[in-house]
Amino acid sequence: MTGRPARWALRSVVAAAVIAVGLVGPSGCSTGPSRDLSPAGLHSVRILDGDFESGQFLLYERRTDGSWRFGGGRDAMAGTADESLPLDEADRRKLAALMASAGWLEAGGPAVSDSGTGPRTLEVTLAGPGLGRRDFVVKADGRRFDGSTSAILDVFGAIVERRYRSVLDALPAAAPPG
Repeated sequence: MTGRPARWALRSVVAAAVIAVGLVGPSGCSTGPSRDLSPAGLHSVRILDGDFESGQFLLYERRTDGSWRFGGGRDAMAGTADESLPLDEADRRKLAALMASAGWLEAGGPAVSDSGTGPRTLEVTLAGPGLGRRDFVVKADGRRFDGSTSAILDVFGAIVERRYRSVLDALPAAAPPG
């Protein structure tokens, strides 16, 4: 008789744990992915920085699954961005503020000039709640974009550099000569 109540007690504890996980699990899962993982709550971001004269291209994108990617060269020109781009919360806040100040998130459209005459352009696609889908092109004056656009690209460039820096820092140091 002593073994039977212990088994029932164990079953009761297991049942309570299963119920607790069932109740907490879905809410825990829903709070993780629903967290704002992009600048200004955008569902998707695609920015292609292309210099058609020199053949240099960079692509930054946030996919609908929440992952950030980048690519370069021919892959970027073809729309492929397979490298991970690790944005942290500070990066997201900074990009959201810069995109807003550049006018990229305004209902009437971005406050950018397309009077540039250079070979370098920025093709931008943004989509999110309250914004819908917005596609526009920013043309550079020569190879230089306006200050607002350059600031956005500088943040992405710093994130890419930070990613590569961690890879380079992990390599063994060369022995000093001599």
